Amino acid sequence: AAVTASGISYLALINRRDERLAPKSCSAEGGEVHQNEPVSRALSALSEAPRTNEVISEHADYIHGIKIYNIGILADPVPGEKRGRGIQHLTSSYWIYDMGVFINREFRKMQAMLEYARERSRIYPGYDYRYFTNISNALFLKAEAEGLITPDGRDFFLMAAWCAMASAEVDGFPYGKYTPSQRATQREAFYAKYVNRHEVVWVEGEEDDPDFEQRLGKYAIESCRIDLIPSVALERLGLHNELCALKYEKPSTWLREGFVISERIDSMKRHYESIHARDFSEDHVAHLIWGFMAIAHVVACFPQKNDLYNFEGVRRKNVLAMDDSIRTLVGDGGFRRAAAKGQSSKKLRKYSSCEEAARALIDNALRYITEKERAEKVPDKNNETNAT
Repeated sequence: AAVTASGISYLALINRRDERLAPKSCSAEGGEVHQNEPVSRALSALSEAPRTNEVISEHADYIHGIKIYNIGILADPVPGEKRGRGIQHLTSSYWIYDMGVFINREFRKMQAMLEYARERSRIYPGYDYRYFTNISNALFLKAEAEGLITPDGRDFFLMAAWCAMASAEVDGFPYGKYTPSQRATQREAFYAKYVNRHEVVWVEGEEDDPDFEQRLGKYAIESCRIDLIPSVALERLGLHNELCALKYEKPSTWLREGFVISERIDSMKRHYESIHARDFSEDHVAHLIWGFMAIAHVVACFPQKNDLYNFEGVRRKNVLAMDDSIRTLVGDGGFRRAAAKGQSSKKLRKYSSCEEAARALIDNALRYITEKERAEKVPDKNNETNAT
């Protein structure tokens, strides 16, 4: 450490200054005790900060290779072109707002899904991706069956959209902007934001304050958590928009004129099929998220374009008119009722020791690797195996 002419270090002088400035009071025994810990910590951090008068610093990632007072503008991925950052004006603001409100309303259910998926993925690698894509698909079908014209149907649709976005956070799609290691870090960050006790910012059980709402007037928006919309999913949606701008001469036509909803339902079902078939030739999850966003926008702005039929309303009315045996047979599930509720929330096996849990983890990992290798090989006409 640098020292003064008298041999006392600058750090010692700073510490003495901190002690002199820190607020004090008398203890019950008459001695001095420090109070106001935040102030003390702030002074300590200030003392440890580097003393510099440097205005400009060099950094290759920023425009002209410089930062001013440690602030710079990041250079474009392709110099002179705004490529690779997505096109955000093609993402519906109505959908973003609705998703933020929906996440705030259903946060605890989403948190439960994430806790469940992460716990099972520790035993069965890749489980969370399959979990979220299947739950998304099932809720999408339930939403379609209600024609997107009932409160439940629209809730199913928004939760299906969130599950699709969650799958984009945990999947193994070769998204070239990030390394596999970075994607793994992003996956954990996504879970942490919803699940980790020290990172979840959530106030439980708050009641509405009519007086405060009246004071806010038109600025009293619904409680929303736009910050919890999955970020990697949004980024991939932005790139999808950017690719659409290359493909179509007028990529914003659907925003301004709408489309027939059933035609977009066709497209979404094809993307679900590709996801389940493990087709990575395109980012089908991003296509799917775009479909959710676009349908939500068009149903909100052009309700006359919604040509879906509420089959569930018809089914329930007809089933209720039948005898008890029919109601017992079909339940609330359509053609044949499920054996039991909660198919998507099976209990995890409880292990008697860490060693038993570790053995199960290793066995499942080996089984997963074996099945994956088997799936990646197909027999040719001469009964030989070639990697796909």
